[in-house]
Amino acid sequence: MPWSALSPWLFWFTFTGTAGHRLSLEQTGPFNCFTALTYILDPNGATVASTCGGYFLDATSPLATTGTYTVLIDPRDANHASTTLTLHDLPADASGSTTIGGAGVPLAMNTPGQNGLVTFPGAAQQVVTVHVTSNSVGRGTLTLKTSGGQQVGATAWLGAGDVTLANQTLPAADTYQIAVDPYDVNTGSLTVSVTSP
Repeated sequence: MPWSALSPWLFWFTFTGTAGHRLSLEQTGPFNCFTALTYILDPNGATVASTCGGYFLDATSPLATTGTYTVLIDPRDANHASTTLTLHDLPADASGSTTIGGAGVPLAMNTPGQNGLVTFPGAAQQVVTVHVTSNSVGRGTLTLKTSGGQQVGATAWLGAGDVTLANQTLPAADTYQIAVDPYDVNTGSLTVSVTSP
């Protein structure tokens, strides 16, 4: 829905949020970090999430309560412009599991802000390579983590085509996580698999 800021005032719209749901927010238009801030406020007026004007607001934490939430645009100084906001009620992240040398897991991330997660069991000091194929998401990140969320090795950057996160040494016996995070409003699908030399 478009909102035209004709003077340096606050602009907002409200929506009904449901406890446990996550949100993301697209913004298009000329606002930026120097000209506006955007907030999502809970029914009590507390900030749930914020970003610069015009910037994508990635997945929020799950909403704490059901009620009337507010998206607030706060132009800085005397700045004015028009912007279009699109609020997304995020589905659960795409997920699946595999084994080392097992079948690839297809992930469909069709809503901006939706991520992907693939798990697999690994042994201490085992060397693995993570493969991404059939990538229509475009830009994003690929990260290998322990079950506790500690990153293993470097982050790989998704782009056009196939990507590998090669020769990662697993620190301990664990169920590992492969996290896929599309950049900004990118959506699409890809397939994740894991091999060992």
